[in-house]
Amino acid sequence: MVAGYLPFEDKDTSQLYKKIVNGDFSVPKTASPECSDLMHKIMCTDPDRRITTKEIREHPFYTLSKPVCKNQGLIIGKNEIPIEPSMLSHLE
Repeated sequence: MVAGYLPFEDKDTSQLYKKIVNGDFSVPKTASPECSDLMHKIMCTDPDRRITTKEIREHPFYTLSKPVCKNQGLIIGKNEIPIEPSMLSHLE
C-alpha cells in the first residue's frame, strides 16, 4: 500500500514464487527510514524473526498517526467516513 504496487511481481510464476520464498522485494526510495524498517520486518521470511502484530502496533512508523475511527467499523451510506486532515496534507 505504501508503494502503490505489489511487493512481488513476475510474469513467470516459478520466478514469482522464488521471489516470495527469498523475500526478494525492494522498498521505494521515497519511503522513510521508519517505513523501510517496518517493511523489512514484516516481509522477513523467517517466521521466528518476523515482527509480531503487537510489535507492529508499537513500531515508530505505525504510531505516526492515530486512528480517527474509534468504533468497530463503518457502514457505507450510513456512517460518516472520518477524514484526518494531517493525512490529506500528505496526499496533496
